[in-house]
Amino acid sequence: MNRRNTKRSFLTVTNILLVSVLTSCVSTAPPPAIEHKAEWEYLFNGKDLSGWSMYRGEKGGDNQSLPIEEIFTVTDNSIHVYASATEGSPQYHATIVSDKKYENYHLQLEYKWGEKRFAPRAEAVRDAGVLFHCHSDLSVVWPASVEMQIGAGVPGDPYVSGDLWVLGKTLAKASSMGYDPKQKRAYWKRDAEPIVFGDGSPNRRSNRTTEAMERERGEWNYIDIVVRKNKSALFYLNGKLVNQIYDMAYKNQADQILPLAEGNIALQAEWAEIYYRNIKIKQL
Repeated sequence: MNRRNTKRSFLTVTNILLVSVLTSCVSTAPPPAIEHKAEWEYLFNGKDLSGWSMYRGEKGGDNQSLPIEEIFTVTDNSIHVYASATEGSPQYHATIVSDKKYENYHLQLEYKWGEKRFAPRAEAVRDAGVLFHCHSDLSVVWPASVEMQIGAGVPGDPYVSGDLWVLGKTLAKASSMGYDPKQKRAYWKRDAEPIVFGDGSPNRRSNRTTEAMERERGEWNYIDIVVRKNKSALFYLNGKLVNQIYDMAYKNQADQILPLAEGNIALQAEWAEIYYRNIKIKQL
């Protein structure tokens, strides 16, 4: 099963419009100094999953598959995904979603890959992700949102940590930024066609990072996502800027296009064992 079968058809009412997407250029600096209005708030207490709700997808499993309460468990102060599942067994994909919405914040978390992978993606590149500005039906897997991809591939592979995905139907063309390696500078592409991956389905758009910043499997990786309401979101992986997105908007039930300025935060379970920890947020 490929991403088309997992991230396209469930989204119905509320959909995302991206007016501008920016690809990573050249930055080796850590996340910038940010003026915070509050202290760090831990979204995961390291002991249990209070403050989160879990939802399981509809495809991919059988009678060997874990129930939703066993897809996400707590191990050694981490959210451990598919902890008790047998290597190669059929499993469902799932999300764990924050009960609260957030709009203007700096999100930090760590992740590392485990060893196991599961059918129908037992031989595929390891895949997961952090979703934010989740809206409409949160029980849908996947909810309409913006995603910072977590993937074990290198640039050019299907899933690379730092890729940007839009989950939800595209409503219009977008202005995007590309990078010219010969000129070593960014350039604007005005009114570009939607940035797509795979079969070009309008349900998803992606902006691929050119940065291979993920560490060896089994080592912890550090994510920073700095979200300024609907205006922008910056993705950092292990201290390096890897992607950006601007001017986020969505379409409501009345077909009005409105700023996408807030939403829930979610973590994916996508047929690969993974650990998440030190999930915390600061209001900006």
